[in-house]
Amino acid sequence: AAATNTLTASQASCSSGTKTWAANTKITGNVSVSNTCRVTVEGNVWITGTLSTSNSSELIVSNTLGTTRPVIMVDGATANFSNGSTLRSNSQSTGFMIINYMSDASCSPDCSDVTGTDLFNSRNDERISLSNSSSGPNTIFYARWTKVRVNNSGQIGALIGQTVEISNSGT
Repeated sequence: AAATNTLTASQASCSSGTKTWAANTKITGNVSVSNTCRVTVEGNVWITGTLSTSNSSELIVSNTLGTTRPVIMVDGATANFSNGSTLRSNSQSTGFMIINYMSDASCSPDCSDVTGTDLFNSRNDERISLSNSSSGPNTIFYARWTKVRVNNSGQIGALIGQTVEISNSGT
């Protein structure tokens, strides 16, 4: 209900160059940000598909937000950050909150709670992944019912998930 702007995945995606995602934007489909593209985020964003950032791309918290942390909610299967992609804080050191609510439950991603067998079966579903020197200082990565995986990555603010896996120099 808070989404007042809409974009298609092709409008929001970027391979090199720059983009801006306005506050309260719903992006429909799978979003790809790659090849040194710089996306400035001006507020909360809802992505109905997946989010993939790679190859030295950047998601940047707008300085206009001050200390207000923007939320990027990813309703698709994954949010992947790879190959030197960065979630850059603004001048107030405010990072993002990246959230994924997917699970194995039939109500997913709209579940208010996941318990029992559905929760057990969701524990190893990798929904947020950071790899190969990707970083998000001051950013919170939150996989509510599933797994957050960090492999060969740079600075990270916080990881929250049913399962958290850190390997190969992940910090």
